[in-house]
Amino acid sequence: MNADLDPLNRFSRTDGTTTESEDLSLCLLEEPPTITGACFFADGSCATMEQADCEAAGGQYVGDDAPCDPNPCTCCNLRGDMDNSEVRDVSDLTYYVDYMFGGGPAPVCEEEGDVDANTVLDVSDLTYLVDWLFGGGPDPVPCP
Repeated sequence: MNADLDPLNRFSRTDGTTTESEDLSLCLLEEPPTITGACFFADGSCATMEQADCEAAGGQYVGDDAPCDPNPCTCCNLRGDMDNSEVRDVSDLTYYVDYMFGGGPAPVCEEEGDVDANTVLDVSDLTYLVDWLFGGGPDPVPCP
């Protein structure tokens, strides 16, 4: 017989007292809180939603409890920062390859994905970023 459960369906406490199972039912019925955050879309819009819903809708989930306002994508901060991490590195290259060829999400801020500033997200941005990261090419075009 389990030392924590007796035949009368009571639970033993460490202090020797018991608690009827009905007393515990309230704890078991509580729903966990819904965790939401900012979900940014390629068109610049934002909605607060759960991560799975955001990803299913084709958005980029920024993080739990992240706000939509202020929108970090209202202006260009750092071209080539595909994942909006405020750093340009190999993860941005991986992100962009996944977007272009693997069906991954669009860059959080399209303007930052436009590495060569020609107003189009295409393979030239990917080539530019590869050349900058590994070939000593010019820095991505600064944001205005």
